[in-house]
Amino acid sequence: EQIKKSPDWSKFAEVDPFNGNLVEGFISHHHGDEYGALFIEKVNGEKVPQGILCTPKLSYPFDRAGNWHFPKASSILRYEKLDGTNIFAYKYLDANGKVYVAYKTRLTPFLKESKFGPFLSMWKEMLGKYPEIPKFVLRHFNMSFELWGARNPHLVKYEVPLQASLLFVRRNGEVHPPLDSIDVLSDLYYFPQATLIGSVDKDYIWNYQQSQESMNSQLKETEDGYIGQEGEVWYLRTEDNQWQMLK
Repeated sequence: EQIKKSPDWSKFAEVDPFNGNLVEGFISHHHGDEYGALFIEKVNGEKVPQGILCTPKLSYPFDRAGNWHFPKASSILRYEKLDGTNIFAYKYLDANGKVYVAYKTRLTPFLKESKFGPFLSMWKEMLGKYPEIPKFVLRHFNMSFELWGARNPHLVKYEVPLQASLLFVRRNGEVHPPLDSIDVLSDLYYFPQATLIGSVDKDYIWNYQQSQESMNSQLKETEDGYIGQEGEVWYLRTEDNQWQMLK
């Protein structure tokens, strides 16, 4: 009832293009970990309530006044931030307990063709290239990918026509970068991943500023975009052994 009354959640009723199910529920617009999350109420008209956390809205480690707010971390992993469209692969249940794998962008419950790009057909192409994706989700955990390349243009220009790169998995709702899972889940080797740039174990602010300066110095502006790296995503393992993402 709180979700139904909240302005941060909007109602949807859409057919899953991959499985043909009519799915009804709510999608979150709340910034933070709940961004793009789904609360499914019904599948094919039958009640089967379930919540699914997806790709969070990332924040910077400083506020508008320029004050730094780095959480205490036991380790930090630095990954390249790719400039494309986020595709989240997730599973949901029907009232009979059957499990389905579906795919969504940040603020839609399912992939579709839109004025922003033919995301559904491009992703089907990627599934043809990496058929292990739905198998992995069924066996293990939900997955967050970036769909990027020259055929899905944004600000950064790429020579690669089209690619899907794994960003992280959500294990029981918690975010885990690939390096935190690959030792126990060798299946992750099937998938291209965002580039691991390095790690940080001290002087967070200095390292962050150095990364900014390095990327800015290599970024080149062209008539229709930029050549270089959009940014980095930092995965901080907090002292209570949780992963937190910053951009």
